[in-house]
Amino acid sequence: MLESRAHVRSVRGAVDTVTDLGAVIGATDGDNTVDEITVLGTAADDAVSVTGAAGAVQLVGLASIVDIVDAEPTDTLTYVANGGTDAVDSTGLAPGTIGFSIS
Repeated sequence: MLESRAHVRSVRGAVDTVTDLGAVIGATDGDNTVDEITVLGTAADDAVSVTGAAGAVQLVGLASIVDIVDAEPTDTLTYVANGGTDAVDSTGLAPGTIGFSIS
């Protein structure tokens, strides 16, 4: 069952985006449901990095930093390039932290 979906768009001058995937905001555990986060890149050549472990994930390289807390292995993070020649580095994302894909 899909519990929640969130879409994050890179906006010039935007502040950090924090997405809490826990059952209770501010708690320190997941919610045992599938959550989907989609981050939209720009039409320019973006260089993004995805890092994380133990339920905490961070995507940097766009106008805003995206922080995800209480992530579980069944949750997904999708980066949508939206044009340009993007460079995506996910080597700092520990296996089993969150499902990650690029489209």
